[in-house]
Amino acid sequence: MSAQNPDLQIVLYYLILTNLKPRPRPPNRALLFIFVASIDYGVPRFTGDAMEVITDPEVDAVWICSPSQYHAEQIKACAANGKDVFCEKPIATSLTDADRMIAATTANDVLLSIDHTRRWDPMHLKVREIVLSGELGPLRTCLLYT
Repeated sequence: MSAQNPDLQIVLYYLILTNLKPRPRPPNRALLFIFVASIDYGVPRFTGDAMEVITDPEVDAVWICSPSQYHAEQIKACAANGKDVFCEKPIATSLTDADRMIAATTANDVLLSIDHTRRWDPMHLKVREIVLSGELGPLRTCLLYT
């Protein structure tokens, strides 16, 4: 349960380090870390298998923060299993993969959100404020996060 959202419950942690190939099994300290974090946050289980999270019927949504080369496969699997997805940037490593992931989430009626962590950085917010104030003059082209 989250202090900010009492309806949110994390039911399963996924330790990405145990699923990377050909990297060997992570050191015991990584497994210990995820075990301790599970206890600290009251998460009843953890796993080293992304598909265990993605196919788990208790999981409604998946937060993907794995290395970029895994995003396409994991997002498509989430869509196929009806899981909403929050993914750290980038969405994919190619435009073709990004198009396929968007098509998969649309076809399966699941939400896909891509995080850009810098959008809330104080300096980025200050630049946004200055641009929107008109202090720099008229805009010709501008893409600002809302």
